[in-house]
Amino acid sequence: MLGTVTSMNPIWLTIVLAVLSPVSALAGTWIAGVRTYRLARLTVDTGREDSNHKSREDAYKKFVVAARAIGPAARATTDGGDTDAEPALAAFRDAGAGIDLCSPELADGPLPTVLDAGERLLRLALSEPRGSAGLVEAEHDYNEALRQFRELMRADLAVWSNSERRV
Repeated sequence: MLGTVTSMNPIWLTIVLAVLSPVSALAGTWIAGVRTYRLARLTVDTGREDSNHKSREDAYKKFVVAARAIGPAARATTDGGDTDAEPALAAFRDAGAGIDLCSPELADGPLPTVLDAGERLLRLALSEPRGSAGLVEAEHDYNEALRQFRELMRADLAVWSNSERRV
């Protein structure tokens, strides 16, 4: 038997290795695919959150700009100026509609309060003299409602910013 070469490995070990090698290669490919899918999903979710945060921020900015125009429009109207309060009121309502689309939780709660207070202020500015008790009260109510609403908008943006940092 000098001419025959005998293998040092048993046949069962060769069979096990022949089966496990392709299985481990397939498992590695599958794991890489799962990781790629998760990364792609995370990227899409992060992009969606960024977009949502940006749209909220833009809507809030437009609303604050329109809200700041209400006070001067009311003062100009009570001073007997030529200013028509309707463009300021229309811009205010349009900005409120932007918040209604991107932030329903604020639109269902405090937004109508701010819009009503702004409309009341402009309506009273047209009918009452400057410094009247009703006009002063309406201006105070509007400023307070706007202050509270700005705090809620800031808190909403902070929540979105913090959720993005966790990712």
